[in-house]
Amino acid sequence: MSIHRPKRAAARRTDSPTGKGSSASSAPKPPKWKDVVADKPDGAFAAYAQGETFEKDALLAHSKFGKGIVVEVDGNKLHVLFEEGVRKLLHGTTS
Repeated sequence: MSIHRPKRAAARRTDSPTGKGSSASSAPKPPKWKDVVADKPDGAFAAYAQGETFEKDALLAHSKFGKGIVVEVDGNKLHVLFEEGVRKLLHGTTS
């Protein structure tokens, strides 16, 4: 025999300073690819290689994903904005 228990009401969170609720991600949105990358000359892009290191805002050319810009560096991982979206790539490591 089962016991019927009513559902408890969830507590509402209003501890954010803006009062608009908590945000799932506090990171700003990456810029649009066409605004940042599309008008740059081909010579401005460095060829991507896993052994090379890249800084934030560096322009790179990937053999599969095309032209991109580094939007975040997290240790040995890069978050690169390509035309199709953001991809995570390794850098500064040997294969």
